[in-house]
Amino acid sequence: KRTEEALKESEERYRDLFENANDMILSVDIDGYFNYVNQAWKDILEYGNNDIAKLTIYDVIHEDSRAKFNEVFAGCKNGENIDLVELIFVTRDGRNVYVQGSVNCKFVNGKMVSTRAIFRDVTQRKKAERERNRLFETSRDLIAILDFEGQFHDLNPSWTQTLGYSEQEFKQISILDLINPE
Repeated sequence: KRTEEALKESEERYRDLFENANDMILSVDIDGYFNYVNQAWKDILEYGNNDIAKLTIYDVIHEDSRAKFNEVFAGCKNGENIDLVELIFVTRDGRNVYVQGSVNCKFVNGKMVSTRAIFRDVTQRKKAERERNRLFETSRDLIAILDFEGQFHDLNPSWTQTLGYSEQEFKQISILDLINPE
């Protein structure tokens, strides 16, 4: 009886952890149908329990991510653990959700039976990166990334427009070469 109670408590702890995780946790069978998804997955992608039984992973993978997903799936079949992958999922209402996570496979008798994955919604980070890149490219201010010796690693177009050097020329000089010693 104590063993049964301990097992029940253990199951409740894992169920609580699974259902209350902020990250999206899912498993997909070899045909792409969902074995399970957690509450975060349902909340983020806006699907209900009745929807999930009818969906495959291909219904929620954005067409721009399908080739990458197939590559990940093939790697899993070969026993690889995919530690970092970025994909785009599509919500029930058609919004794109950018995710980053890891995927591995479950094998039974040497045969793959399912994938398991944990993904984090990185949509806001991707949006901020796009905005940063837009500002970087369109700013009239001179913006550059330099190393500790003053070598250029990246610079926005304002550098070439203002000083007349090509981007390649900037990468061959130091910012110190541009400073008047006086």
